[in-house]
Amino acid sequence: MSFIKKNLFLYALLFFSIYITTFFWKFLHIPYNSDIVGEYSINNYNAINDILKYLFFILFPLSVYVLSRKIIFNDEILKNLKNLKIEKQSKEFTNNLKYFFFILILSLIFVLDFISISWITSKIDIFHAGQKLYPAFKYITDKSIWSETYIIVGAFYEVFLTVISWKLLGAETIGASIVGELFLVLITKILLIFLIYQVSKLTNFKFSLKILYFFTLSFFSIYLIDFNIYSGDLISWRDLPILLTLFLFFLILNDSNNKNFISFIIGIVSIAVFLWSIDRAIINTALLLFICLFFVQNKLFKELIYLFVSIIFSIFFIYFSLDKEFYYFIENTFLILKEINNIHGLIHPLPFSDDPNASRATKTLLFILSSLIISFNLILNNRSNVNNNFKILLLTISILSFFTYIHAIGRSDGGHIKQAFGFPIIFFTILIIYYLLNYLNKLLNLESLIEHRLKYVLFFFSIIFLFNSNFDVKKILNFNNSFNEFVTKEDKHFISNEDYEFILEVNKIIDEEKCIQLYTNDSILLYLLKKTSCSKYYWPWSYGSSKTQEFLINNLNDSKFIITNGYSDNWGTPFNKKFIILDPYIKTNFSYVKKISNRAIRYKN
Repeated sequence: MSFIKKNLFLYALLFFSIYITTFFWKFLHIPYNSDIVGEYSINNYNAINDILKYLFFILFPLSVYVLSRKIIFNDEILKNLKNLKIEKQSKEFTNNLKYFFFILILSLIFVLDFISISWITSKIDIFHAGQKLYPAFKYITDKSIWSETYIIVGAFYEVFLTVISWKLLGAETIGASIVGELFLVLITKILLIFLIYQVSKLTNFKFSLKILYFFTLSFFSIYLIDFNIYSGDLISWRDLPILLTLFLFFLILNDSNNKNFISFIIGIVSIAVFLWSIDRAIINTALLLFICLFFVQNKLFKELIYLFVSIIFSIFFIYFSLDKEFYYFIENTFLILKEINNIHGLIHPLPFSDDPNASRATKTLLFILSSLIISFNLILNNRSNVNNNFKILLLTISILSFFTYIHAIGRSDGGHIKQAFGFPIIFFTILIIYYLLNYLNKLLNLESLIEHRLKYVLFFFSIIFLFNSNFDVKKILNFNNSFNEFVTKEDKHFISNEDYEFILEVNKIIDEEKCIQLYTNDSILLYLLKKTSCSKYYWPWSYGSSKTQEFLINNLNDSKFIITNGYSDNWGTPFNKKFIILDPYIKTNFSYVKKISNRAIRYKN
């Protein structure tokens, strides 16, 4: 059989395997087995179904492809994997200094972009905003974290980011909390540039072409995340720990002299991320396991020991630092992992169908599968001119792409599926630009063309970056005044007049109360009222099991008032269907209702 016919047969098998996974997608079904009411329970759909379907859709075609290559081309799979080891990199000390100069220029442009932000007051999202404001307010009040507040994302996201922003800026306002997020967007943009620097160093290019590769990738990186925190970016500031782990791992690939120290830092990040964001912690742990396997493969046992020592050290440090809160942190984390998909779960669309968000999901799934196939193809192809370090880099990002689809499993709406597309698009951007520059170099001898024109390359890309930024001289000159005004502006400017009137009216009623309970998804109300919740379960969106409802009922003895009928209560399963224990209890024991600005406040009998 000729080489072309072998390839045609190979890819025919691959496409057929994708057809099989799509055909069996609708038949993989495990019945629902929880008391939590939501879309899954209504459709008798187990949360495990989407996980199994996703694994089957990706791993079955990938297995078919790898095994077919073994049979058709007689590839020595295990041997090639064993030979996938770090290659020595040439040391370019002087060039490194030039690199850092370019990184400094790009970072400065991002800083100017940050300073040029229009610090204009806009109405805040009353549904999500309270998730980052109330837990921070509660921590300021009594220094509690998980013991008094149900944290569903992570302590940093819901508590410490806002608290740190308030402390550093000297103002406990909505504006100050927003600044904290925007600053982390800036840090993410700069870290992406440092990550791209490591990527460019891992190529076979000579220095001049590496610089061109670096700038081209950097240009595309500006479209991954922007300073609009309400838009759905491909990469989020919440991905910072994952990006940092990638950066540190690529440092090791680049034959850093500080492998032991870098490994130690990777271990610290792998534990700290659990306080940052639980979903990112799961992804980062998967990445960590891959790194550990890589260390074993390359006999980097000393680095592996440093990694494990730092993990143990970090666990003990968090244990003693959190004291009693540590046990609540563990309990909270396991409860989230057990219940959150059943509470918020949306059934994943069938690939290649007319289901809502099916086209976006199909595109992302195919990109993930393609990235894995390309990575394995490069490893199995002995004729490839790609060096081992770059192969490892691509394999790492493709595996990371595979695990980041966790964003779309469980909560399969358009926004979460879009988040899962970030790392696959990074993979293909790195790959396509690499091969494009390789082709142009062979065609035009690109290296020699730009070798003595680097300053012009720098100037050209700097201009492009400036044109694609929000750089504004007037805003920069007025930054100090507009920034301080934004940070210190009263919270009433960030909410609607209707919300502000509601807060004024309710404050007259509950002025003497120590706590108040929300039975509405308008999570920002507790923060605006400056009242703590009578239960750690302050946000109905975040809970749903019978046990949780009973726990909340037992904590309502101190509550004389409950706020209901919020504007965001129609997002998701209706309360009377979702809370089959709690809803009748509240309506029976808090029966007197007073309507205020379309919301309602219930009085205890």
